[in-house]
This record gives sequence, C-alpha cells and structure tokens, in this order.
Amino acid sequence: MSDLWVLSSDGRCKIFDKHADGYVRREAVYELFLKDLDHALRDRDHIRATVRATAAGSEGNSGPGIKDLSQTAFVECYGTVTAIGDVVEATAIAR
Repeated sequence: MSDLWVLSSDGRCKIFDKHADGYVRREAVYELFLKDLDHALRDRDHIRATVRATAAGSEGNSGPGIKDLSQTAFVECYGTVTAIGDVVEATAIAR
C-alpha cells in the first residue's frame, strides 16, 4: 500500500491539513445495542440516546439528499487524507 502513496509517511492522519500525505490503518470495534423505547422505559434502562432517524450511504450519487441542511447535526467524513481527496470532500461538504 505504501507503494501506492496512500499510507501516511509518519503514521499520523492529518485530514484537511496541507501536510496530509495519506491515511493510517487502524482497527476498531464498535458495538451499538438498540432496544425499543417502550421496553427500555419498562425495564428502567439508562437511556443514553434515542434514534429519531436513520440513513445509509453508498459512496455515490444515487438519489435525493437531505433537503433541510439546517437539521443536519453530524457529518461523517471518509477522510482519504490526500491532497485531491480532501479538497473534493471538503468542497462537497461545503455545498
């Protein structure tokens, strides 16, 4: 992968930085346990958040997007951490 110039030379991810030179490989495990709100209330669970909506992405222009951007609270970036990739992503987010 380093021969393709996609891995960071110093092992640091510098997304949207002029010194960005590639991404850093990492592994992680995320667990999310969902429970029906009625059941959580009945069981007196500690509710940390409620899911009000869901969405899915497909890395492509596949249909209409969010119509009211003022309702957007979070944007997850792909983070290629390359000069061209960061510009393309930042420009798309700004639009």
